[in-house]
Amino acid sequence: MNAKSNSITPYQWFEQQKAAGADIEVWFYENAAHGILAGPIDRGIRLYGGTMKRWAWTGASSEAAEKLILDMEKFINAVK
Repeated sequence: MNAKSNSITPYQWFEQQKAAGADIEVWFYENAAHGILAGPIDRGIRLYGGTMKRWAWTGASSEAAEKLILDMEKFINAVK
């Protein structure tokens, strides 16, 4: 369980699906955060709903973004 929530983490969900036989993959990229294609990494406080502040990272290095695009292209071509 997620220590700060009543829900499981996304990675725990992935592990449960994989254990149940789901055909699913997770790709991890160095120097990348949520919104990997949103531009350079931006670390800072985000305001959600007008009142809730959270520390967050968005974006990625250009190398990480390019790697994601190449991996997606390879995956799409493999399942055509």
